[in-house]
Amino acid sequence: MSKVDKYVVIAGTNRPQSNTKKVASQYFEMVKRKGVDVELVCLKDVDWAFYDPNHYTKIQQSGIDFQERIMIPATKFLFVAPEYNGSIPGILKLFIDACNVKESFHFKKACLVGLGSGRGGNMRGLDHLTGILNYLNIDVYHKEVTLPDINNKLRDGRLFDEGILKRIEKQIEGFIKF
Repeated sequence: MSKVDKYVVIAGTNRPQSNTKKVASQYFEMVKRKGVDVELVCLKDVDWAFYDPNHYTKIQQSGIDFQERIMIPATKFLFVAPEYNGSIPGILKLFIDACNVKESFHFKKACLVGLGSGRGGNMRGLDHLTGILNYLNIDVYHKEVTLPDINNKLRDGRLFDEGILKRIEKQIEGFIKF
């Protein structure tokens, strides 16, 4: 009997009203329409106790509950990562570090989406994130989507360009088969 995949879309910033959350929400909807089990995690909404430095010696119950409910059962992650100073947001790295890495990430799969206000769409940051995820024994899907000039790619909080939406559909379909 094959295992049913559980997907988690992660909006990789804690910035309020971010474009990242808008894009991640649209990805969540598109993945959900494929009929798969999917959750949306916005780092802005993660309980700050989860990031407490004491977490390393005594994990808070809220962190245990979050990991047992969402992170550990997940088999596939879709990271939506904005460009922060040529890389990923520090909160995304802190989030990864705060998880029980072995149970949450080892031998699972990930797909990456980058966005930025500049012309690169966070290509460099996705390279950094790929290196981190590979180190954690995560297989990273080869087809990443980058969204440069993101402020001009959204209308009413949604991606609207048909070419971009087709690229995303292909990425999602490929990731489901991955």
